[in-house]
Amino acid sequence: LLPVPFTEATLAHVVARVRAVQDFLERPLVLENPSSYVTFAHSTMSEWEFVSRLAEAADCGLLLDVNNVYVSSFNHDLDPDEFIRSLPHRRIVQFHLAGHADYVTHLIDTHDHHVIDPVWELYRTAHQLTGGVSTLLEWDARIPPFPVVHAEVLKAKRFMGERLPAPAAAPAGASAPHVLAGDPPPSATGAPAAALDRPEAGTGESALAACGSAAGAFPAAAQVPHPLHRLCPEVA
Repeated sequence: LLPVPFTEATLAHVVARVRAVQDFLERPLVLENPSSYVTFAHSTMSEWEFVSRLAEAADCGLLLDVNNVYVSSFNHDLDPDEFIRSLPHRRIVQFHLAGHADYVTHLIDTHDHHVIDPVWELYRTAHQLTGGVSTLLEWDARIPPFPVVHAEVLKAKRFMGERLPAPAAAPAGASAPHVLAGDPPPSATGAPAAALDRPEAGTGESALAACGSAAGAFPAAAQVPHPLHRLCPEVA
């Protein structure tokens, strides 16, 4: 998880490699934003511009780690709300939530604390901007008793259950999704989101189940262009 300079040369380098792997696997990748603790003086763009252009140029999905956005923004004096609002929301297929360690001058993504209130507010914003995608709560160090972790999962469910605004229509001229030959036919229905009642064995992570079906389940005409995107309906 070493940082990279956000430059045109780095962007071209990463895009080429993402496309090479996707072409070999014949499946789109989903890339996560890491937490970071140093930056490069010769970067020529923000992290959110780099991530956005990478996702569009490589035609891949994004796994938005909301806590990593907060940690990196604190460490580098960025605006986490601007970060989340500037991403291509139609490419976000999953959220990660976690706690972090606060060392006053900097934060470290440790996955060993409760999710703090500012991160929950960022999650609310991201959830509304995407129309709702699957969520993974990470807690894999200093793991507390199960009821404590489960309470965090239920809190995430409450945010997922908030009424969502109608999804915005895709902009004119938007690129078609990375749909592959032989993908299963699209499904027009989805089931309500549900929370798993126990942490993942051996990791301390609790997952919120995604809605929808396997990769490739959504057609180009849907409001969720990326084939790995799980669109959860409103939870009343």
